[in-house]
Amino acid sequence: MTLYKKGPLLAVSYTNEDSFIEHPQLKNGADFLYADLDIFPGNQEDFCFQTVETLKNFPLIINSQNKELLGKILEVQPGEYILKSLDLEDDNLHNFAPFIGLCCSAIVVLLRQKGDNIEPIFPKNMNERKNLIEYLEKKVSKYSLPKEGIIIDPAITSLESYPQHKEDVLKTISLLKEKGFRTIASFLNIVDGNEEKEISFFKEVLESGLDIAIFDPSNSKMKEIFFSLRC
Repeated sequence: MTLYKKGPLLAVSYTNEDSFIEHPQLKNGADFLYADLDIFPGNQEDFCFQTVETLKNFPLIINSQNKELLGKILEVQPGEYILKSLDLEDDNLHNFAPFIGLCCSAIVVLLRQKGDNIEPIFPKNMNERKNLIEYLEKKVSKYSLPKEGIIIDPAITSLESYPQHKEDVLKTISLLKEKGFRTIASFLNIVDGNEEKEISFFKEVLESGLDIAIFDPSNSKMKEIFFSLRC
């Protein structure tokens, strides 16, 4: 199973203009295809089922806030999927936990809280991150969830979101690894206008033990760093 290969593992983003047959995923040594269903206009359900049917023999990371849609995917087309974008909420963990190992390989839990408004609440310091990890551990214990089936997104936002953001992300990944959780992070939107700083941060995150990285392999510098660190 792809998830249990030695990492770091690479996930390449899919766009609705990509050719399934000549997808860059097949040319860049990627382990997963990352399909963000929330960014596609029109009928998500039709696109979703087209994607999983066409790529049913290829590992997918499926991102969507539409939990009903994700449930339908698992019922109709089980496969080696990782379901992304589940917040730290009882219903998400409880409802999707039974699918782990049966209809999907793992679920990704974002290290953030759902706010009163539409926008989620991201941790703003290490203490808040530790509190969220402690909360997560309690839910894992409560529902007897398999740690190997839960991957944590350490909530990487803008590099300048708060002064200690970079250091806290690295500490978070190390702490999660110590507690037996796998980690995943997307570098598709980590932009602060300083490419050198972004590349340096990417390298540090990989070196801290990140298991799955989502990035654009057309970025030659990131690609070179990634494969130089790959086992």
